[in-house]
Amino acid sequence: MELSKRGFHRELTTTVELRPNVLHDISVLLLYRWPNGVYVDPYQLASLSAHNDWQILLDSSIDLEVPAQKTLGFLSYVYPSNAGSTSSLLKVTIPVHGRYHEPSVAGETFTTVNIKPPDMLLRTGK
Repeated sequence: MELSKRGFHRELTTTVELRPNVLHDISVLLLYRWPNGVYVDPYQLASLSAHNDWQILLDSSIDLEVPAQKTLGFLSYVYPSNAGSTSSLLKVTIPVHGRYHEPSVAGETFTTVNIKPPDMLLRTGK
């Protein structure tokens, strides 16, 4: 998992490597458990869907304007496509946005948001 770009508008790239001899027999689901400090923009995802070789479903509606302390984390289900792929790598890049946080009374200028790697579920056709 790699986080690129700086600031509030980042990209999270997850790469999964499968053995080439089983790639055509396996469906992959990546389950992301996002913390309340970030969100994915469903409107942005919809506009990118024609250019991606993966699908994403969100478990709840996302309010883009709510600060971190007034929202909960959420789940997303990402289905990378391996149709017609000759590579053993599945790569998914998701645009991620930071939420505003409460002002610090201790004078801290940054806060840490921990994004955990997704759970990977596999399904075989056999």
